[in-house]
Amino acid sequence: TIVNRDVRMKAHVFFPTDMPGIINPAQISAAKPNYPVIVIIHGNGHDYTTYDFLLQHFARNGFIAASIDVRYFNGASDVHGMSGLGRANALFPHLTILNTAFGAKAQNNIGIMGHSRGGEAVIKAARINQQQGLGHNLNALISLAPTDQYGSETVSGAWSKPYFVLYGSRDGDINGGIWTPGYTVPQTGFALYDRADGSKKSMCFVYRATHNGFITDNHDAPWDGDVIANMEPVATQQSFTKAYMNAFFRWHLKTEPQWDGMFQGEWTPASVSATGAKFFMQYHDTTFKTVDNFEGAVNWQVSTIGGAVAHGATLPVDPSEGKMSSAIIAGLDPKSPHDTQGLKVKWDGVGDSLIFTIPAAHKDISAYSILSFRVTQKVDSASNPMNQLQNFRVLLKDGANNERAIRVSPFYDIPFPDHRPNHSVSKSAMITVRIPLKSYTIVCAGQAQVNLTDVTTLAFKFSEKATGEIEIDDVEFTS
Repeated sequence: TIVNRDVRMKAHVFFPTDMPGIINPAQISAAKPNYPVIVIIHGNGHDYTTYDFLLQHFARNGFIAASIDVRYFNGASDVHGMSGLGRANALFPHLTILNTAFGAKAQNNIGIMGHSRGGEAVIKAARINQQQGLGHNLNALISLAPTDQYGSETVSGAWSKPYFVLYGSRDGDINGGIWTPGYTVPQTGFALYDRADGSKKSMCFVYRATHNGFITDNHDAPWDGDVIANMEPVATQQSFTKAYMNAFFRWHLKTEPQWDGMFQGEWTPASVSATGAKFFMQYHDTTFKTVDNFEGAVNWQVSTIGGAVAHGATLPVDPSEGKMSSAIIAGLDPKSPHDTQGLKVKWDGVGDSLIFTIPAAHKDISAYSILSFRVTQKVDSASNPMNQLQNFRVLLKDGANNERAIRVSPFYDIPFPDHRPNHSVSKSAMITVRIPLKSYTIVCAGQAQVNLTDVTTLAFKFSEKATGEIEIDDVEFTS
């Protein structure tokens, strides 16, 4: 059903200036000939005025930044409740106004960030812009605590753009419930991330962060039976908002590659590190060789590239492949928020392993620099020691039987899940582990060097913990 709404054309706009007190776009800083543009689309029940701290931060970093009002006018007052599609469509006339106000000072080089329903709207906006040939260069998309309720949108195909999701483990609003007929997985930013394809994508999952605390306050905490005192402070959550969003836009709108390590989980900015908050990253590049992504026909014994998969009778039960979430349909894990297939693996001894044979056509991996996979501890598994990190080794072996097994723990933590007071919405949330392939070739006393042009085997060696149960996805070599 098509519904027409009157929307007030209002926004808060911040931009670089050469002196304080400037409010006229004609007096924008002369330091640069022009500037990239960032637009924020707020969520339901939020006000466009509450994002000023973020707009100021963007302006100080060389962006024209606007937060637009997407409430609709019913003839008497402004009303919340607009859908994701309405919020997406509201973006474009605001861009016209910004271009008129700033003229040649505003680049057609645009990033959009959406919160809650706005987080889903940014994906729709990218699709509409491409399908309708609107001509806006939407070059970076961010979803903050996004909904996933308006048609399983995906950042993919002709409108695929670099994509980032920021989400909290204690989100009291977008908590993983299923409230839309036809959906089969929990509706969270994890599903949006999983479905995104074709461009670099990343996701930051912050333990004990809420739906609103990234912007205003933690008032949504009690909605799931929690208390505000259990949450990360708002100042902590806003440190994530400012650091990761600014870095993402600088990376993709200003072509500053020095920020990529933040999104690959390789380093943390000082402002975030100082908070002590726990957070975990997912990342996927556009250059990769898949070993197994577990999609298509369900058969754990054959990988995506056609190699045999086996455990040599070491595991107590065979791995299980299939849809990760079982919220509606049969799957691997009722507490998984993911919209993808994966593999569930359980072990009960330090001699257990899972072995992927690499077919001859794929044995040369020397063009890649990283061995990557996604992993999570399974919630409520008795095999995972309470409140402990998991750990294992990842082995590569070449055609001359040179092999080396690298521990995950020096590079990444595999965290124990954040157990919420309302445990029904605790989540088996994946992180991405990226092990440098140099780890297998560097000269090390007593260790063989693996020939990366002739790799025959990749194996998960469960030698570090006596028991465990994990879910894995996207095993690949990448950059």
